[in-house]
Amino acid sequence: MPDLDLVKTGIKGLDDILFGGIPRGNIILVAGTAGTGKTTLGVEFVYRGARQFNEVHHCPVHERPAPRAIAEL
Repeated sequence: MPDLDLVKTGIKGLDDILFGGIPRGNIILVAGTAGTGKTTLGVEFVYRGARQFNEVHHCPVHERPAPRAIAEL
């Protein structure tokens, strides 16, 4: 298996769960019910990327029913 080009999130626990980061070029959909921390995760991801890596990641936040959001990807 070739080594993946991983993008670190800057959130140690999340990077550990993801085995080092998110594969470069992937699109990640974070879904869940209200109050589960989706927006907080997105804001933290952007903040850590800017602070630790001098990069800003694109992290749109939408509040729509899941089937519609997935259909528009």
